[in-house]
Amino acid sequence: MRVAIVGGGPAGLYSAIAIKQRLPSSHIKIYEARNESANEFGLGYTLQTLTIDLLNRIDPSALDNMFSTKRPPLMQQSSVRVNDRFETRAFEPGYTVSRYQLIQYLRTKALGLGVKVIHKKIEIKDVSRLKRMNNLLISADGVKSLVRMRYKDAFSAKFHPTKMMFSWFLNESPFDQHQPRFWAVSSDYGVIQMFSYPLLDCRQIVIVEMTKDCYQKAGFGDKTTEEVTAFLNKCLNVSADPISLAQGPLPWVSFGINTVEKLYRGNVALVGESAFSFHYSYGGGLSTAFMMGYILAECLSALPLNEALIKYNAGASLSLADPVRKSRELILWLEGIDEHFKCTPTKELVDHYLLRQNYRTSSKVLSGDS
Repeated sequence: MRVAIVGGGPAGLYSAIAIKQRLPSSHIKIYEARNESANEFGLGYTLQTLTIDLLNRIDPSALDNMFSTKRPPLMQQSSVRVNDRFETRAFEPGYTVSRYQLIQYLRTKALGLGVKVIHKKIEIKDVSRLKRMNNLLISADGVKSLVRMRYKDAFSAKFHPTKMMFSWFLNESPFDQHQPRFWAVSSDYGVIQMFSYPLLDCRQIVIVEMTKDCYQKAGFGDKTTEEVTAFLNKCLNVSADPISLAQGPLPWVSFGINTVEKLYRGNVALVGESAFSFHYSYGGGLSTAFMMGYILAECLSALPLNEALIKYNAGASLSLADPVRKSRELILWLEGIDEHFKCTPTKELVDHYLLRQNYRTSSKVLSGDS
């Protein structure tokens, strides 16, 4: 079987490994613009129970091989802050891995199995040729997938813009900080959210998010990187847990959600964010991408191609239904976060924020994940 995979990020690499392990005689090529996946789509991921289990299915020593010198801090408790209220809450045990480190691990594994990685940026005009020349074309090229775009009508693909803006940062703490932070602080312009995950003892990967209304009122679009970072540090910093953000190479992005009604068309299949994208605070993006790759590989190893894709579509769609619904509900709640914080009694804010509870405003009910 000849398989072409567009996209050399985690979804594409994991799919290639899983298929090659089950179909050793298959010829698999991954097409990836040089260093694009390592640099363009975020700084890291959390590895928790489901994701680790899926990694162990392709490599029983996955964590030892990925972290060959030293494992990152084990996360077991989280720091929750809502304005001036701080609490420590339980957190599903796991680790943070940089995107670069994860991709290097998966790429090494794929190359060792005989998968070929072609450093070539695929244009939309190339997609039909890849489809024609291979038994199977897998789209793993992320939120802005060209394959998805080429066959968007066949997949009933939709892009749902949201009212949220986010960017990635790094933070250096003056002492060991092994807790992920989930902070939300009211400013003069709206609620500033910070999600941070320990990469090293004193270094964290950080996502800062706010509504577009907050972003615009704060004038971030007209400010320099240094001015924005200084504002955020002043807003978020506390003496007990100092914040000193340094912005990464990524710009502020308007968050959007991909959805499809079908995961294959002819001999073209979608995996990862080319099919469905999830809000990072939901925590399902990486595990979902791996799960889709694993299900696809299992189907291909057991059935002829067309039957395998039909079964993949049914099995993956069933597994994704609940995560997709919850992620959409979470976004709806986050879009109303400024109003939620205004309408919630201070003593209830922490639980309200963590549970994404629904609160009635003067004009409407803001739906959320309860």
